[in-house]
Amino acid sequence: MKFLPLAALLLLSSSSASAAFEQRLLASPEVQLAQKLGVNSVTYAGGVLTASVTQQLSAQRAAPLTVQQVQAALKAQGLSPQLASRVTALNTVTVAYSAPQVARYAGAVEDVLDGQTWPHTISADFQRGQVAVSLDVKHHEAFKKLLGSRVPAAALRLGGAPQLRTLSDNGSPSTNQYIQERVRPWGGGARINSGGLECSAGWFGVKNGETYLVTAAHCVNPSRTTSFYQYLAGDGDLIGATTNVHRSGTDAIAIRLTTTNYSPEALVADDWSGRIISRESQKGGAPAPNMAQKIKLSGATSYRREWTWFVDFNRIAVQKQRIQTDSGFVVDAYTSCIVASYDQAKNPRKLNGAPQGGDSGGVLLNEASQVMGTMTAIGPFDPTRPARDWEMAYCFTNWDDATRQTGVTPISK
Repeated sequence: MKFLPLAALLLLSSSSASAAFEQRLLASPEVQLAQKLGVNSVTYAGGVLTASVTQQLSAQRAAPLTVQQVQAALKAQGLSPQLASRVTALNTVTVAYSAPQVARYAGAVEDVLDGQTWPHTISADFQRGQVAVSLDVKHHEAFKKLLGSRVPAAALRLGGAPQLRTLSDNGSPSTNQYIQERVRPWGGGARINSGGLECSAGWFGVKNGETYLVTAAHCVNPSRTTSFYQYLAGDGDLIGATTNVHRSGTDAIAIRLTTTNYSPEALVADDWSGRIISRESQKGGAPAPNMAQKIKLSGATSYRREWTWFVDFNRIAVQKQRIQTDSGFVVDAYTSCIVASYDQAKNPRKLNGAPQGGDSGGVLLNEASQVMGTMTAIGPFDPTRPARDWEMAYCFTNWDDATRQTGVTPISK
């Protein structure tokens, strides 16, 4: 993937950890599209595409950007003409800092917070030319002292503690609210349990010739058990156990399967009865998100859950998170987040579309049925902004990060 020359220079001057964060931020579909359009970044909401430019970029443009140019670029990125035509207006704002600069500042913030145990999130707000940091107010002064002059004050936006929550559950909802798959074989999205923690089966993979199921690491508490069960008419069937238990880092574990009652597919249910209406074969790991048109989640409480770019969500954003979970696991890793306005998230057409308790570890697929990752957390993406401007985030662990953590590679059936 190609980046601006300036970005490359910035990456060379950074630590390896912050360089990785910068690279992920600059590889986001919106920044890549912006580069093709000759602007700093693009953000979509409600039919309006907002393009940010620096003074330098503005001076370099021979003519103002047009809606037609944007629509053509979206189609070239693979978006359907119907979806591209949803962009009906263009707004241009001038910011002080370019996308590579903001990414570099985000990396500097990560370098500082990596040495701390404070829960936090870090994201890049390219539209405003700022780094957004969610951190408990009681740590603000100490953080500023540690950060020093690494980031200009105008490029930093501090807010309160993160409000994301993980999606494991304690089994309190009635069991008929889960995909139980009473007829074998079960697949991705089926309800699984470990020591009372209710989660979802994720994606299937192989390591050393053996088959594994990858799900969220916060779905196990090793002080109770490392075994996982899948339900059949109320009875628990042992499916396997995990041996690569870690208590912080990437939110992914691998369960070595000791049962043959599974199939590497994602299950889709039609209503609260949990009746399976379709199975979608898993097709290996997905490439990096582009201008994806549809994302599908198969989780234990999911019902035909699909999100379409520009209809149900605005972008896929990268965030560095450190979040404490109920099982004691600490998510301390990069995540990708499907970001939607609250109006989109509350769309009646998607009444059952929001992930909920029990969906942790559920598998996300793209339109080609390739694995994008597993569900981790939901909540306000950037609470540093006024509450009226908050957006909903559905965050997931990328499959390639899970592979690096577990050594398991997605199956292609």
